Amino acid sequence: MTLITCAGNAQSETALIKQKWILVSATADVSTDLNNRGTASTDLFAQYPPCSTDDIYHFKDKGVFINDENKEICQLPKTYTGSWSIKNNDSIRINFGRQNLIMTFKMVRVSKTDMLLRTRQSLKSGAADVLYSFRRID
Repeated sequence: MTLITCAGNAQSETALIKQKWILVSATADVSTDLNNRGTASTDLFAQYPPCSTDDIYHFKDKGVFINDENKEICQLPKTYTGSWSIKNNDSIRINFGRQNLIMTFKMVRVSKTDMLLRTRQSLKSGAADVLYSFRRID
């Protein structure tokens, strides 16, 4: 776990921006059935629709956020433009640029190879802490 201070904030921001990230896991502390298949699990990523599992996230300079749905799985990719900002030296607020989706995450770790973000969110089974793990791609 990385301790993020003012200096850590700049270091985290440097590792974050100008990179492409892909989500590799999403786990909750409460089991839920996201896809209505009758089986609750803490592995949320395994329940995501296939088209959502290859999205690419870009954190660009000046707070520009790009969500690229990619075309590896979906044949009709879309790109959304939103924004991002680091708050209180240890959290990041992301406007995903679609469906009024704005979320704030605690930055657990941001390195040149991976990123862990945690948030409290409402799921079908109730409120849960969700840990999102990303891998940097070139």
